[in-house]
Amino acid sequence: MKLVVVILFTCLMQVSASTFAQRVTLNQRNATLEKVLKAIRLQTGYNILYDVNLIKKADLINLNVQNVSVEEAIEEVLKNQRLTYKIEEKNIIIKPQETTFLERPAERWAAIDITGRVVDESGNPLPGATVKVKDGKSVTMTDAQGRFLIEKVNEGATIVISYTGYQTVEITAKQNMGSITLKLSDNPLDQVQIIAYGTTSRRFSVSNNATVTAKEIENQPVNNPLLALQGRVPGLEITQANGIPGGGVKVRIQGRNNINPNLVGSDPLIVIDGVPFMSQNLSTFLGGSDSGMPILGGSNEQTPSLGVPTGNPLAFINPSDIESIDILKDADATAIYGSRAANGAILITTKRGKIGPMRVNVNLQQGWGNVGHFMELLNGQQFMEMRREAKANDGATTLATDYDLRGLWDTSRNTDWQKELIGGTAKYSNFTAGVSGGNQTVQYFISSTFSKETSVFPGDFDNTSGSLHFNVSAANSDNRLKIQLGGSYMHNVNRLPGIDYTRTALLLPPVAPNLFTDNGVLNWAPDPQANGNSSWVNPLSMQYNLFDTKTGNLVTNASISYRILNGLEVKSTFGFTNTISDQFLGTLNESVKPELRADRQRAANFGFNKSQSWIVEPQLSYTQALGKGRLSVLTGSTFQQQLNEGRAFLVNGQPSDQLLRNMASGATLRSTGIDIAQYRYSGVFARVGYVQDERYMLSLTARRDGSSRFGANNQMHNFGSIGLGWILSEEGFFKKVLPFISFAKLRGSYGFTGNDQLGNYRFMNLYTSVTPSILYQGQPGLEPLNLPNPNLEWELTKKMQLGLDMGIIKDRFLFTLNYTLNRSSNNLTDIALPHIAGFPSFTGNLPAVVQNRSWEFSLMTENIQSKEFHWSSSVNLTIPHNKLLAFPGLETSSLANFYIIGQSLNIARNYAFVGVDSQMGTFLIADRYGNPTSNPSVSNDRTSVNQTGLQLYGGLQNNLTYKGVKLEIFIQFTRQNGLQLPDFGAIPGRVIYSLIPIGNQPLGVMQRWQKPGDISLYQRFTSTTRLPSDVGDRGFGDISYARIKNVSVSYQFPSKVTKWLSTQSLRVYLNSQNLLTITKYRGLDPETLSYSSLPPLRMITAGIQATF
Repeated sequence: MKLVVVILFTCLMQVSASTFAQRVTLNQRNATLEKVLKAIRLQTGYNILYDVNLIKKADLINLNVQNVSVEEAIEEVLKNQRLTYKIEEKNIIIKPQETTFLERPAERWAAIDITGRVVDESGNPLPGATVKVKDGKSVTMTDAQGRFLIEKVNEGATIVISYTGYQTVEITAKQNMGSITLKLSDNPLDQVQIIAYGTTSRRFSVSNNATVTAKEIENQPVNNPLLALQGRVPGLEITQANGIPGGGVKVRIQGRNNINPNLVGSDPLIVIDGVPFMSQNLSTFLGGSDSGMPILGGSNEQTPSLGVPTGNPLAFINPSDIESIDILKDADATAIYGSRAANGAILITTKRGKIGPMRVNVNLQQGWGNVGHFMELLNGQQFMEMRREAKANDGATTLATDYDLRGLWDTSRNTDWQKELIGGTAKYSNFTAGVSGGNQTVQYFISSTFSKETSVFPGDFDNTSGSLHFNVSAANSDNRLKIQLGGSYMHNVNRLPGIDYTRTALLLPPVAPNLFTDNGVLNWAPDPQANGNSSWVNPLSMQYNLFDTKTGNLVTNASISYRILNGLEVKSTFGFTNTISDQFLGTLNESVKPELRADRQRAANFGFNKSQSWIVEPQLSYTQALGKGRLSVLTGSTFQQQLNEGRAFLVNGQPSDQLLRNMASGATLRSTGIDIAQYRYSGVFARVGYVQDERYMLSLTARRDGSSRFGANNQMHNFGSIGLGWILSEEGFFKKVLPFISFAKLRGSYGFTGNDQLGNYRFMNLYTSVTPSILYQGQPGLEPLNLPNPNLEWELTKKMQLGLDMGIIKDRFLFTLNYTLNRSSNNLTDIALPHIAGFPSFTGNLPAVVQNRSWEFSLMTENIQSKEFHWSSSVNLTIPHNKLLAFPGLETSSLANFYIIGQSLNIARNYAFVGVDSQMGTFLIADRYGNPTSNPSVSNDRTSVNQTGLQLYGGLQNNLTYKGVKLEIFIQFTRQNGLQLPDFGAIPGRVIYSLIPIGNQPLGVMQRWQKPGDISLYQRFTSTTRLPSDVGDRGFGDISYARIKNVSVSYQFPSKVTKWLSTQSLRVYLNSQNLLTITKYRGLDPETLSYSSLPPLRMITAGIQATF
């Protein structure tokens, strides 16, 4: 409160002085000229313009004047300083004293001093704009009020004024240039790009960055902002684990850098409004049933299971709150973040208030989603043909559990279980309302969103969230002091079945019984020969496997800055995040067979997760015109802490379903997981940037980091980078030779970063409690988990990037080419130990080297631009190459079966298929000696090495506008190799009845061996255990795809309609996501590559957006 009073009092005193004071009273001893001039400005309200470098050379001043005029005061101040002045209206211009004709050539009398003010289209000042004399040496930058002064300019010279995000203007020099208005630039080269601790533009950046705007995000009905980036950014891989709301999303920038994904993360740094945000949920975050694949799926290379992070925390960030997402890839862009951004960085900037009258924005969207593609499976007749033929081939008798062959089931049935279990329609609703506005001193933004998405599964499941976002920015009258406060909160309730229906929908025999009896209750198909016990587990019983997650997510940020001098600013940013999740996973009585309910012991899993973090980053920045260019210097420090508290419990023995959610009602309670850790991080950083003559660029970055995840011997490490750029198109020779190229820039960077995405406390000697069958003195004991390693140290990633940016025909065609070479060494992994050590391995560093090399291309074009019709396009393409260059001791490592030196990390070792034995009808495998066999060795005969993963990927965007109608189409494409899933791993002809019956197969298995001499694709049907058909290189091939990722059609009503409706703007639209996929892949979805998880849904929404 005291600070507010002081600020208000100071502002009022300034207003009073500028309004009423015309006389000056000063008493100064040994004061600088700048200090005295500032005092005169405060007393009189006059603007005093001068060259800072000129004033610094002045002598110290002793002055005592009482109630004198402005002119008298200035004359007394400048006495014996070889300086003079002139007064124009309310401006006092200080300049060097003019010399006589004996001291300077006569032509210098023609030079003038120019003054002016640079503003935007609303008349607001643009501080820090660059003002220079074209083809000259004089350059300066505007002050906080947008004012500038350049001395000794030849009258008639050309003055060039530029500012990030605005069009550059050139005007003729004159003494009083007045207010110069800059217009916002629609050229992508000049639009603002968010970088670490600042902003830049594509024109003057030496980094490899990319931006996705709110406009592109809002066209996509997605529940995780990461999904809005798919295919839009070169070098960025986004892979959706499934189509479940809140499901896992894997993010990789320019490939994977480590050799052990089970130990070390490859996630990019996520920053929301300057505040780091977790990229993975805690290991105790429940993903669904632990009896199979968790329904949420994972966000990394690990197989989702108990103790492995599932889901994705970005699902708790509202996409509607986002203004832009910037992706930082190379060393110049990421080294200032140090170890946290070894795998790149994603900067999310949320919406803020803008100067202007109050505006109310309302957006209502309603839609529907479904599975876009079903697999071709065996129908009832084909299934029974397979079953009977398998029994005949094996000479086997019909078992009591062969309910189809026995006749218990109606084998004339032909149920399409894909339609029954995953063929429903999900409903999507999203409503957003917000208010924004402000003036030159205060701007505000506040909005709220309600969103709900149901499921395609049978049952009452949905994902519901409500969010609130706000931002307030304030500054005093001269923009010296600035304060900003913002935050976002989301409350999410995700109600899912504990088990994904997808695997059941594909494997359940088409002749399985009806879901309901004639009475409308679940049909368990009782078997009279088994005392009426159920012959199957009804798949609809899965709707009684309950899985609820309630999450509250808070992200807040604040900043305060003060401009000490023109160009010198001190600033501090603050951030706090708090994510709390309460989870319940339980099964009701209806989920099990009726005959088992009486003796059933109920059980329920509970998860309680809390992750809090705070960060403080004080900074000092300096920008100043220097020589023929502009210098920017930034230095600062980081203090960050994260506290994780995750606990998972299993409660058994509840007396009724009504008490399942009551932990105290169970007979036993035990811990199934714990993730409690404190992570501390600190660092100091600096960046120096210089742009000379608007064509030569230099960027230097340095950082020293400290992390609590390493031992005392290696807690600190240094990182840094250098970036260079040259705008060739500003050179005279280039303009003469290639005049049609309007912009051309060469750039490059080199640097090194570290990686500390390692579990906490891995360098320490850790213990866990154990309760042996025989207690020692009646007490449980402690068991060591690992060996300590105080020398554990950072992984190191060296990054090199070369780039070319080019604009053709007045920038109508913008082309970008990047070549990247990243090498990661000192890899963190588990190192094998001899048996006598007592532990199989310890966590340490290996001199293994992983290389990621890629070519990245992007092209933006303005195809047609007329008064009524506009057509623009953009395309991006990435060609990645990943390779393991070195791995000492690989042959004795636990990773020996996964990697080969000189090949990609993305490989699969398989059997080498020879074919189908034409006499016996079994698959033949080439063993390690090349001999065909039907009984290969699992450990020795996997001789075929197949490369999986992406070979190239990208996207194509087209935007067409005719009057008020706009059509936007985005196509994502990927070239990749992988497993075609010729069957589902089970033996064709065999049915497993242990839980829900599984045994159906893709239609292709009908091309099987039937008799000696047959040449076939598949081995003979069998009901016994034989070599599965899906193992080996036979199933590998091209599974590339092209997907119409997003189509948006909208109509903007003309102004005469909006005026009649008393609105500022009105728009109706139709959006669609995952509309159509073209692929050779025979599974459900070529992105998820799974038959056990729901594919991404095809979503179509309609909406209306109005601004008042």
